[in-house]
Amino acid sequence: DGASSIASKSAKLGFDALRTIAQLQQQLAEAEARAAGLQEKSMSLDVALRDANQRIQQ
Repeated sequence: DGASSIASKSAKLGFDALRTIAQLQQQLAEAEARAAGLQEKSMSLDVALRDANQRIQQ
């Protein structure tokens, strides 16, 4: 009947939404990991630049 069809459509929507949220959380975690890696690289570049600068000035 109509009510059970509405209920199953709504359950499917809820399930799809949960799956989408899980995928987005996964993508967010990956993006955060990449950002952390980039931050680390930029910090070590910073140190290398400061090193080189000091050597030039000596």
